[in-house]
Amino acid sequence: MTVEELNELSCTLIACAGDAYAHFNKAISFASRGDFDAYDHEVAEGQDSIAIAHESQLRLLQADISGKVAGMGVLAMHAQDHLMNAMSFENTAKHIADMYRRIVILETRG
Repeated sequence: MTVEELNELSCTLIACAGDAYAHFNKAISFASRGDFDAYDHEVAEGQDSIAIAHESQLRLLQADISGKVAGMGVLAMHAQDHLMNAMSFENTAKHIADMYRRIVILETRG
């Protein structure tokens, strides 16, 4: 794998992780308004972006394990950091949405 290919995969990973993070953030906004259908849609979109990012991550790992790349470099580490942040934020978004669901239930009991 060339340095250019490594950088391209890293940038794809960063972009997809950023997209996922944005979808999860938007999902929280929908949940805060009680629009859980839109919340579910945004989470699904974010998960799709995570899946694409995982494909790039897998290719990076395979190249590293097979010795086709001499060191992953700072950009690849940065990409991994973005992916981990997006995945953590997905979990946070789910917990926040659960709280909003409970609030809606309590408010409707009135």
